[in-house]
Amino acid sequence: MIKNNFKRMSGRLNLDHRATDKLMLGMNFSLARTENNRLSNDNAFSTPMQIVALPPITPVIDPRTNQLSGNYTLY
Repeated sequence: MIKNNFKRMSGRLNLDHRATDKLMLGMNFSLARTENNRLSNDNAFSTPMQIVALPPITPVIDPRTNQLSGNYTLY
């Protein structure tokens, strides 16, 4: 979606050292950073990309109130 922004950086370092024939030392180091800048209402089910997350049997009209279901918003 336009104006959504996702950045990910990661790195990994592996060090192995054989101290003797019977002793081996090792170290693993990893670092990760993620940055997710999203639209303020992107997590709502009213955006086109999120509508696919709704169950297919979700009614458009709430049968209890005869109003639009809370999952949909008219613009």
